[in-house]
Amino acid sequence: MKKFAHPDTTVRREAAIAVARVGRSAVDELLKLVHSPDQRVRSAALFAIGDLAFFKCPVEKLAPALTSVREALADKDDLCRMAGAYAVGVLADGDAQTIKALVTLLKDKDAGVRFASAEALGRLGPKAKDAVPVLQAAQGDPDADVRQSADEAVKKITATPPGGK
Repeated sequence: MKKFAHPDTTVRREAAIAVARVGRSAVDELLKLVHSPDQRVRSAALFAIGDLAFFKCPVEKLAPALTSVREALADKDDLCRMAGAYAVGVLADGDAQTIKALVTLLKDKDAGVRFASAEALGRLGPKAKDAVPVLQAAQGDPDADVRQSADEAVKKITATPPGGK
C-alpha cells in the first residue's frame, strides 16, 4: 500500500489497477485515490472500483464507493467521467439520481463519455426505462460506437423478460 503514496503518478495509477484484483480490502484505498489531484490516478481508481463490481465483489462491500463514483460523473476530466459512468453502471442499482446523471452524460462533448453512459444505462436494464427517449436520440450520434451502444441499451432496457408479457 506504500505505492498509493508514491510521488510518481504512474506508480499510483498502476497500484490502483492492481488493487482491483484484491477485493473489498482495497475499496478504502481506492476511495482515497478517487480524490487524487491527478486525473490519471482518479480514472484508474474509478475503473478499478467498476472492475471490482463487475467481477462480482459483493455490492454491499462496495456501497461506500457509490457516492464518490457518482461525484466522478461531474469530473472536469473526460476520462474520469467515462470511468465514473462505467463504475456507476456496474455498481448502482438504477436509482433515479444515477439515471438522471447518466442521461446528462449522453449529451457530453466526449464520445467516450457518451458511449460509457449508454453502456451503463443498458446494464441497468428496465430500471432505466426513463432514459429510452434520450438513448433513442443517441442512436443518431455522430460516433458509430455511441450509436451502437445506445441501440444495444434500448434493446436491453425494453426487452421482455423471459416468461414476461
